[in-house]
Amino acid sequence: MKYDKLIKSLNSFFDVKMLKEHYEIRPMNLRLKNMFDFSLIRLHSKDFVLVKYKMTNFSMVEIVNLIDSILKKDSYHIIFYFDALITQNKKALVKNNISYIIGTKQFYIKELAFNNNDFLDRKINYNDKFSISTQNILIEILSLKENIIYQKDLSIILKEDKVYISRALTELEDKSILKRNMDGNKYYIDIENKMDIWKASKKYFKYPVSKLVYVNENTYLNNLNLFILSGITALSKISFVNSDENVLAIDWNDFKHKFKYDYMPYPFRNSYTVEVWKSNIPRYGGQMNPLAIYLSLMNEVDERVEEYLEIEINKFLQRRR
Repeated sequence: MKYDKLIKSLNSFFDVKMLKEHYEIRPMNLRLKNMFDFSLIRLHSKDFVLVKYKMTNFSMVEIVNLIDSILKKDSYHIIFYFDALITQNKKALVKNNISYIIGTKQFYIKELAFNNNDFLDRKINYNDKFSISTQNILIEILSLKENIIYQKDLSIILKEDKVYISRALTELEDKSILKRNMDGNKYYIDIENKMDIWKASKKYFKYPVSKLVYVNENTYLNNLNLFILSGITALSKISFVNSDENVLAIDWNDFKHKFKYDYMPYPFRNSYTVEVWKSNIPRYGGQMNPLAIYLSLMNEVDERVEEYLEIEINKFLQRRR
């Protein structure tokens, strides 16, 4: 099999199965068919169309056109396979949330919250990451101004079920992020060193976005109650970062049950990017929680953006009553 080396490499991280070495996408124009080879592969129980790029010149336009063609036929995830790729093109793929493999050693697979890129330097094992509910509860805990919190009070303060709180605290203890202490017969947690807790947690965070869709301005204005500013747009409102991008977020349940407007699976002229989150979006003061903005920008590779984001997170975690 021509992908034997790739499968062996991926097996170091996931359960891998080649479902179809030759997979046909119909209909597809001849130009795109000559640029790509297609296979069907299963990674960690998720099925992907593996797209082998056969050309030497990188074209984001052609890649977006191909994604559109595949999505019209199938609901599979999509991952691109390159023999080699320069850093600039890798960054372009990451910015557009497009999963890829380069050779047998570099991977960026957003659907599995996994990457080991040399320029991102975030080696992540999918099974070691927080559950979405745990990382949301951690964000809510770190957003509290109190330093000592009793477990029995958390469900009231956070408006979360006691069972979810207990499971999250157990997961956080297992990863040595937080520790429950006893005061008589009551458990409490000490979060005075919020910045240390935050830094220790970052390697366990999971990218919270299920998918990206794109809408026009009228759709945004007609659904203001469903959307919240996210990503670089949200960061620009609280920092000195300037951006012309329009990035929004929507909860999965709202997207599934309340959002009734048309959207596109790829960007178009003057479009708004909408992040469809896998869960409720952590908020603070009616806006996206600054710690949640970090999750939205997990794949951002602009050092200036990362710098301003860290400044705002520091200010947020160190604020006083």
